[in-house]
Order: sequence, then C-alpha cells, then structure tokens
Amino acid sequence: MTEALIRFELGRAVRRGSLVAACVLFGLLAAGATALGLASFRQLGLGNVSPAAVVLLNLVILFPSAYALVTGSLALQADRDGGLLAMLRAAGLSGASVTVAKLVATILPSWLIVLSGFGTSALVLGGNVGLADLVPFVQVLFTALLVSAAAGAIGVLIAAVVRGRQQASTAGLAVWFTLAIGVDLLAIAITPALRIGVTGLLLLVLADPLEGARVLGLLALGADTQVLGPFGAYLLATYGRTGATVVLIIAQLAWVAVPAAIAARALGRGPRRSPDSSGDRAVAA
Repeated sequence: MTEALIRFELGRAVRRGSLVAACVLFGLLAAGATALGLASFRQLGLGNVSPAAVVLLNLVILFPSAYALVTGSLALQADRDGGLLAMLRAAGLSGASVTVAKLVATILPSWLIVLSGFGTSALVLGGNVGLADLVPFVQVLFTALLVSAAAGAIGVLIAAVVRGRQQASTAGLAVWFTLAIGVDLLAIAITPALRIGVTGLLLLVLADPLEGARVLGLLALGADTQVLGPFGAYLLATYGRTGATVVLIIAQLAWVAVPAAIAARALGRGPRRSPDSSGDRAVAA
C-alpha cells in the first residue's frame, strides 16, 4: 500500500503546474548565470573559485531548496482538509508510510528542478571547459541534490506539525529565509560576543543545512580558508578537505533523517479527538 501511495503522490507532484514552471525558470536562470560567467569559466575552469562559480553555487543551493521546503510544508494540508489523511490512517497506513510517500513526492520533483538547471548549464559549458572540470561539476550537483532533500524533509516536518495552508506556507518561507540568511548572520554576530569556542562553532555550521551546503560546494571548487569564511575555514583546518567534506555530507543526511523521523512520529499519533466527541456520539444515539 505504501508503494501505491508513493505512485499516487508522485503523480500529483508531476501534474502540479508549479513544477514545470520551476524547472523552466531554474533552467533559464542557471543557463543565464553560466553564460554570464563563461569567460571566467574558460579561463579558470570549474575547479577554481571565481565570482561566476560562487553565483552559480548559491543559485543551485537556494532555488531548489526554497521550492522543496515550501512545497513540502504544504504536502499534507490538502489531504487534511479533504479527509484523505484521515482515510489513510483509518485504513491502517502508518505515519512512517505517509511520511515516506510525502518525502519522495517532495524530494524527487526538487531533484528534477536541480537536474534541469545543471542540464542547461552543461549545455552552455559544453566545449568551453576541460574534462577535468567534470569532477567539481558533479560534486556541486551532488551538493544541490543533498540540500534540496534536506529542505524537503524540513518542509514535510512543518506540514506534519502545522495546520492550515496559510500557516504552513508562511512557516515554510520563514524557515527557508532563516536558514538562507538569518542563521549565518546570527552566527557571525554572536560568535565574537559569546566566545562559544570551537565546538560551538562547529555546531553553528552544522545547524544550518544551507550554509553547510554552501561550504560543501566551495570545498568542491577547491576554495581555501580565505574564501570559505570562518566556519568553513575551521572545518578545513580541523578535518582537512576530505574530512570536512565527509562531516558536511553526514550533516546533510542527518537533516533528511531527523526531520523525517519527527514527522513520522507526529503523524503516527493519528487525528486528535475533540473534547466533546463522546458527547456528540451520545446525542446522535
């Protein structure tokens, strides 16, 4: 039954008009950013940090993650309003099964958006960079897939605990904005003031999947400590390039697993009874 629900949810996601629009828009944005930086890519390649590479990296992190987080936060609202979620729970489908179906239906479309952007970018880059640049290109692609999956899992968690489309969409946008900008600014502000130490600094880096993905992408581009910023520089100095990459990948995977587990637990509790439901049944009898 779980497989059938996954197919049903994927069908709904594919038929969603916003997915096609997002794929087209992201493809055009990625192609435009690549075309504008083509002279830089020809000269430096993809294995070096350049303004064009940083712009493209930020684009592939922010756009798909925003789509995944917002659509994920809305994943359960229509089912609640229409009674489908209650029917699925009454049919014996566990909260974990519903969560998995919603995750797949959120993450795979966001990956399609990622691939559309990288596909158009590859078309623009074709013949202009060497084969050696294929490795960092694939590493940045992998980073974009990871962070969009993490954002989708966070969105599904919001959907599991927030009721109402307006509240869920507002919460999704607020969380994405906080992860994209707020956590980074807060960390820069409080680090000197509180003297949180190296352990606290590491936790601040790992507490934001979007910032972690940015550092991971910069590591793939061969960035040094001057480009990585204080958090990335600490990781690089402490664990080395390979170790820092492994730590950040594990952190991204944790951002998928932990929100999914919490969402499954929240959905597993089932619909709440209203306090006077027993009284209503007695009146009806």
